[in-house]
Amino acid sequence: NPALPNSSVEFNSMPSGGTPPYSYDWATGETTPVVSYQTGSSAGFLEASCIVTDSEGCTAEATGSVIVEADDGDGGSGGNGGG
Repeated sequence: NPALPNSSVEFNSMPSGGTPPYSYDWATGETTPVVSYQTGSSAGFLEASCIVTDSEGCTAEATGSVIVEADDGDGGSGGNGGG
C-alpha cells in the first residue's frame, strides 16, 4: 500500500528457516525485527534493507519498499482527487 508524505511506515523482517534465534541489522542501525521509517515531505520511493543472521552465523539480506504518494490535500481519505 502506498504511504503519504510525512507519515510513519513499518517494515517487519520475518525470517524462516535457519536456526533461531535471529539477529537483525537494518541499514539504519536498528537491531529489532520491526523498524519504523518516517517518509519524506514529498512523493517518491522509500526502501529499507535488513541483514538477518541466525545462531549458526548464516546470513540473508532482504529489501522492502513502499511508494510515497503525493498528498492530494483531501485529509488522507484515499481519493484520487477527481478529474
